[in-house]
Amino acid sequence: MAVNVGKTECKGTSFSVLTFNVNAGDSMNFTRERQEKLRNIIRREKPSIVCFQEFDFKNVERIKPLLDSLYGPCYELNSIDSMWRPMFYTAYPIHNFRRHRCEGEIDTTGFDLEARKEYEALHKQIFVMSADFEIAPGKWVRVFSGHLRSSAYSTARRSMGKDRNWLSGIPLYFKNYDIGKRIRDYEARNVRRFIENSRAEGMTVILAGDLNDWCGSDCMNTLLRSGDDEMKDAWWEGGNGFGFSFCGWHMRLRLDHILYSKELQLQDVRVIDSDVSDHKPLVARFGI
Repeated sequence: MAVNVGKTECKGTSFSVLTFNVNAGDSMNFTRERQEKLRNIIRREKPSIVCFQEFDFKNVERIKPLLDSLYGPCYELNSIDSMWRPMFYTAYPIHNFRRHRCEGEIDTTGFDLEARKEYEALHKQIFVMSADFEIAPGKWVRVFSGHLRSSAYSTARRSMGKDRNWLSGIPLYFKNYDIGKRIRDYEARNVRRFIENSRAEGMTVILAGDLNDWCGSDCMNTLLRSGDDEMKDAWWEGGNGFGFSFCGWHMRLRLDHILYSKELQLQDVRVIDSDVSDHKPLVARFGI
């Protein structure tokens, strides 16, 4: 179990960010039991800003009465972008909601038709959105929330079939990992560009979501980067233990992250024990 023993206090404004890959893109699988468990998490934690991933808009509607009771109606949902805006829920004023796209090229050698279409779609829409939140009068924080490309381990596992030897899936897994890594690293380079552009505007920045990679990887090193625009990993700064946020297919990995720019002071970070999804919620509290 992940715990944090390094809490700090801040005399200024404090706020919390919760990120959660709900794995609820299918309305049929988002059962009443899962809905109630998610409601209980939100009721108990009451995060200042919620960042959801893999949460179908119809499923958001099922818990929207609770969200509205805690935060007030989030009018940002009432727009042409309503399919994407559930990635955020908050009581703070929101400005500059943005849907981002990727630039540049990558090596697509070995990509199948589906992977090529996915890559081409990133030039129109990456699964990373941002918005500016006024956490205190005149104090704005830009939060990026999103989901980077996975290595499709579960796809490889399913392809093995119940009667096939698990060894038969290894070549497919390595192929999926190679494709996933190339796309994910490409996305990370673009997200890094978004961060640097925001920092050039003088914005305080948070990146939260299912980044589908672990610390020390090329993807995470790109996002964190040292120097003036360095981002810090909340778990490395204040967590204790492994901080596993993904538990599926007999694997335990820390794939969900909250990264933040240096002017924020981390007060607390926790992985919340939950079986709502194959991912677990990650929540961090900051002072500014």
